Formats: sequence, C-alpha cells, structure tokens
Amino acid sequence: MLFNAFRCAGLASIILALPVSIAQAESYPNRPVTISVGYSAGAGMDVAARFFAAKLSKASGQQFIVVNRPGAGGNLAAQEVAGAKPDGYQLLWGPTATFAANPSLFKHLPYDPRTSYTIVSTVVEYGFLLVTGPQTPASTIPELKAQLAQKPNATYGGLGSTTVAIAERFKSMAGIKAAHVTYKAMQDVVRDVSAADVDFAMVDVPFAMQQAKAGKLKIFGVTLPHRMGAAPDIPTLSEAGVPGFEATGWMALAAPAGTPPEIVAQLRRWIIAALGDADTQKFLHDNYYEPFTLEPAKTDQFLKSQIEKWRELITSAGIKPI
Repeated sequence: MLFNAFRCAGLASIILALPVSIAQAESYPNRPVTISVGYSAGAGMDVAARFFAAKLSKASGQQFIVVNRPGAGGNLAAQEVAGAKPDGYQLLWGPTATFAANPSLFKHLPYDPRTSYTIVSTVVEYGFLLVTGPQTPASTIPELKAQLAQKPNATYGGLGSTTVAIAERFKSMAGIKAAHVTYKAMQDVVRDVSAADVDFAMVDVPFAMQQAKAGKLKIFGVTLPHRMGAAPDIPTLSEAGVPGFEATGWMALAAPAGTPPEIVAQLRRWIIAALGDADTQKFLHDNYYEPFTLEPAKTDQFLKSQIEKWRELITSAGIKPI
C-alpha cells in the first residue's frame, strides 16, 4: 500500500509538471535567443545561419541572434552550447565538422555529438569546390596534378577540420603531394589562393562561387556525388579525374541535451516551414544549397553513420588526431 502511495504521488508529480512544460513551449521564446556559430562572419556557414535566424525571428516574434565563436575547428562554439542551460535560449548552428568529423580529428573533444545535444533539424547540404588562383596554367585535374608534381614545395590552404580532411583525401586519391597551410578565416584562404601564395584549396561552394564570379578563383570540380542544379556546368571531382571521390557537407540546428521536447519540436516546425518559403528556395538556389531534413527518429542513426564515414575518410587520408 505504501508502494502504491509513492507510485500515485510520482504519477501526480508528472501530471502536474506536464502543464508547466507545455506552457513553457507555448510561451517560447519570451526573450532573445542566441545561435552560436563556430566560424567567422561572412563565411558560408555564417550566411546560412543568419538567413535561418531571420526566419526564426519572424516566425517566433523574438530575435534569434547569431554570435560568431570561431576557433578550434568549431569546437569553441560547440563546447559553449553543450554546457549551456537546456532551455532553448542558446542554440548551435553547426556543420559536418562539428557533428561528424571532429570526433576523429581531436583526441579530447570537449563534447559528444550524439549525447551533448538534441538535434532540432538538419537543414541543408552542400559541396566543396576544388579551386586555384585564376592565373594557374592548368585547366583540368590531370594538368593540375602534373603542374604540382614539378613543384616540390606545393601547398594548399585549409580552414577547419572538414576542408582539411577533404583536401587530404583528395591528395591521397589523386596522387598529389602538398603541405597544409592553416587559416582561421575562409576569406584569408581565398586571398592567398587567388594570389598563388598557396596552390589550391577546398572551399565551400557558396563562398567559392562568389569569388570565382569575381575572377578571383578557378574552379576544377565539386565534391558532391552529382552536379549542382544551380551550376550544372561544373563537373564532379569524380567525373573530372578522381573516380569515386565524394564528400558532402551539411548543416544542422541543435540545442543542448535536455532541452524540453516541446521547444525542440516548435523550433523544428519553424525550420521546416521556412524551407517551404519561396524566398528560402531562392536563397538555397542562389547559394548552391539543397534542403536536407531527417525525421527525428532517424537523426541519431544518421549521426552515427556520418561519424563512421568521416572516421574512415580521415583515417584513409592519413590525418592524425591532435
């Protein structure tokens, strides 16, 4: 009888708590929300985050403010949000690097991609472009390979863990030798590639396309497994001379683990609705993104498979965790 009394009391507590949780979700947000981005302002990651932050602001009636926390391959922002109060007021806009590549690139990652967060939604996927400066004599990958083979001190520019892993994988599969030069901002990578201070780089598509249209970069191919609908003249790297090469990036909005499911669900509804807007579709087309959402029940399995995929990519490229 005593057990029954405790059980009834426990059930009563849960029932009483439910209206509070629901009320929190219904009133969310009642103050500004911060979205942390682990990369510098102006980069492709930041542009996408700010676009969807504006969408969330419009849908919710509160400001969703993007805060840039560049450094450590995106880990500074990821760690900050992982330790934040799980109330929906501090979120993370993160790429493939944060959720899939970094576990294999850092010995002591200050967060766990699968347990430190609740993924609100994956949002978009995208590719990377292999680029050189506009003055590069080569116009094809075989020509670029021959050109670099005659340069004993060839280099490539890398920003963040993902582009380095992709570039190293490309080097391995293409039989190219080049030393990695580390950068903190994509603008700096493009500046030095354009000036031929480094020989090539892997740059996220939106930013690279802008610079190529301005005459600052020459494009050799995209890492996606298919050509881009918005730029069908650009071949895949697999088509261009590295058969089987493929690397796809994606972005997701995440909340700290333990965030009330009603708040997570509300944020997801706003994101899904935003993806259906005509101006969003134009934004995605203009920036060479594709919408990419998963059912919540499939998200953890997706993360698990992506972590394994990037572990294989990084290991095969010979990259050692730091």
